[in-house]
Amino acid sequence: MSVWVLAASAAAPLGHDDARHLLNRAGFGASPAEVDTFAKLTRTQAHERLLAVSGGVLPEPEWVREPYFPPGRLASLDAESRTRLVAERIDRGIHLREWWLRQMLLSPDPLRERMTLFWHNHFVSGLQKVQSPQLMYRQNVLLREHALGHFGALRMLWLPRQT
Repeated sequence: MSVWVLAASAAAPLGHDDARHLLNRAGFGASPAEVDTFAKLTRTQAHERLLAVSGGVLPEPEWVREPYFPPGRLASLDAESRTRLVAERIDRGIHLREWWLRQMLLSPDPLRERMTLFWHNHFVSGLQKVQSPQLMYRQNVLLREHALGHFGALRMLWLPRQT
């Protein structure tokens, strides 16, 4: 294929089929309106639009800035307090999952959300092991901030610090 043909195809609009394919691969499905919008864009414009980060849609849960009770200290609590704290963690974990799912569905940055999910699955963790909804939220924010960045920089955040 000649350079002229490649340049001409890069300058042409995506069209509906290519736009739908791109948006379905880069996100979690596309609405007809999104497909129509992207169908009119060139490949370069579509690429730039997908990589443009506009920020989160939903406010953070109200409890994320509260100090958390380290899991190892549960034994120091009486049975009633321990039961209440565990129930609170479970409720907050459910709320956090709901918040994240809504964030993925409503975000104007579908590629960033899809990559956040990818990195979450790569660096496997969960509330059952971490036992802190606050820390799981912070991890989600960290992954979202670095979702479209360089893997080496993100990986360095997970490696233990060498002294």
